[in-house]
Amino acid sequence: SFPPVRAYRGWDGLADGSRHADALQAMAIDLAMAGATAGADVVHSHPVRITGMASDPAFIAGMGFREPSYAGPTGIVGVLHQELRERGINSASLWAAVPSYVSGVPSPKAAHALVEKVGAMLSAPVPLAELDTASEAYIEQIDRLVSEDDDTVEYVRHLEELHDGDGEFDPLQGSPLDGERARELVAEVERFLRD
Repeated sequence: SFPPVRAYRGWDGLADGSRHADALQAMAIDLAMAGATAGADVVHSHPVRITGMASDPAFIAGMGFREPSYAGPTGIVGVLHQELRERGINSASLWAAVPSYVSGVPSPKAAHALVEKVGAMLSAPVPLAELDTASEAYIEQIDRLVSEDDDTVEYVRHLEELHDGDGEFDPLQGSPLDGERARELVAEVERFLRD
């Protein structure tokens, strides 16, 4: 697995979308894709929800995504999408929702979902056996961690109730556990997984 990329490393170089778009254009590609994770109110043992954004609205619809409800600035990804669009290169970005209570931890389950979706989008078979095994180990590890803290057990139960309801819950919109306690839970999980 790859270590997570932190925004503070080389921010100025990453923010130069034209330089990256020029390089991609020089390679004569016709589709650029990016994948990432986003902390959300999801449960680690449930299927990973993938959302997507693309320069071509028809491409979004064809992949089963809906138009994003967020209309503000999107940061580096939005800059790169715009630069590529200006050069006539289609682009797409995929986001895997990961549990906010372990969002700082690499998720092989999210990686599996992203790789599987890209394979489906490109009609290309992708070997997933290693990610299957790593995903199972990830779920077991997080299960053990969650079971050791009553507050986290309660939070995960709450999320399961939200997700097992009418199916309309959007995990990328807000959190039922906000503020200081949420930060404490995230810090505790990260400490556990580091040690």
